[in-house]
Amino acid sequence: MRAKTMYFSILVPVYNVERYLHQCIDSIMQQTKQNFELILVNDGSRDKSGEICEEYRSKYPDQITVIHQENRGLLLTRRTAIARARGDFVIFVDSDDYLRGDALEVIEQAINRYEADLVLYKYDRVTDEGRVTESKAEFVHGEVFTKDNKKRV
Repeated sequence: MRAKTMYFSILVPVYNVERYLHQCIDSIMQQTKQNFELILVNDGSRDKSGEICEEYRSKYPDQITVIHQENRGLLLTRRTAIARARGDFVIFVDSDDYLRGDALEVIEQAINRYEADLVLYKYDRVTDEGRVTESKAEFVHGEVFTKDNKKRV
């Protein structure tokens, strides 16, 4: 099978996160693979989060879309972003999170290798003091579920 290059939609709900937002967006914009769009949905922030979103949109107008809305909560904010997404795959990133530099590359490799519809991956939790705690894997032995071996619930 020949690997397919895919286009990602990275969706970031934004609400009062000016403290973390620069690091989040910078980590996305500095990916080793640039085959993505970034959709930032400002959910009625009362701090400078909306201004930060606009700052990045003006810097990357071909890659970043910013939507401003009155506060509707996380679920409806994600739905707003999904409605605008054009990618082959959607990646949710919380606005106080950040991606390692090759995240899209690694995700794309997994999708191509396993012809995946969904990819789950580990994460590290970083405290405000900078202490890193590695997450536990959802599937301890790296299981891959296919149409032939998935379980019905």
